[in-house]
Amino acid sequence: MTNIFSTDAECIRRMTIEEALWGTTKVRCFFAVATIFFFNILYGILAGNKELITPMIIIIIAIIMIILRAIMTGNKAYKLYGNRKFRYSYVFDENKISFEIYNEDELKDEGIYKYEDIVYFHKVTRYSFIYFKDGKLVFLDNKAFQGEDYKRIRELIKSSQKTEQVKMCDNKYDSKVFWITFIVGVVISFIVALIYVNNAPLNDSIMEIYLKISFSGIIFFLFMAAGIVEFINWFKEKSTIWRVLAIVFYPLTIGAVYCVGIKNVILFLLRKIKKLIVRK
Repeated sequence: MTNIFSTDAECIRRMTIEEALWGTTKVRCFFAVATIFFFNILYGILAGNKELITPMIIIIIAIIMIILRAIMTGNKAYKLYGNRKFRYSYVFDENKISFEIYNEDELKDEGIYKYEDIVYFHKVTRYSFIYFKDGKLVFLDNKAFQGEDYKRIRELIKSSQKTEQVKMCDNKYDSKVFWITFIVGVVISFIVALIYVNNAPLNDSIMEIYLKISFSGIIFFLFMAAGIVEFINWFKEKSTIWRVLAIVFYPLTIGAVYCVGIKNVILFLLRKIKKLIVRK
């Protein structure tokens, strides 16, 4: 299976903008949460809560800033690329990706990527992006895929046992379970906050109450999402009796998941701080 395509400055600009706007899990989740938050607040404003106009303006400004940043990054890449034209050739086999980069007919770079080093693989509109543990990024032209090549490549990556272990052990915060749990929790927090605000006494500070309920809900579901991934792995490995006990004594199970989530978030933050200190 191959993915062969050529690029110029305009292609690089489009690819850079696409990656900045929709290529990473963090940006996708931000736009998903921001959209839900936007319509949630819009409903509150239409219901007569004018104090919610301020957070709506903040969301709109944040979205505009991200879009402008993506456009500026794309324009910068366009200028740096200049008049050069490159041809990229990627070959996918059972356990690795081989690549060659040509400038006209001159070989400029070649190498190998292992599937086990892949963090995640995103398909956007025109391009697909493969992110690796060492921070490297590979982009592919979706139009260059032939037949069912794209699906077969995804299956090869998913079937890599080491890649799955990396996702479970080192990459909890990039798993679909984590983000689905967290986003659903955020939506629930906003809805509960909005319901309370719509029924709150007129003399209460609507904005303060809304933000407190929303923020506390977000923190709670962040811890739950960080713990649920580890709980699912534990649940799969245990015998039937342990699974039944976990379901029957669900209050204890929820408390355990919450505590594990707190532990995972703290360890995650400590690792990030340690990396920043080591870099300096």
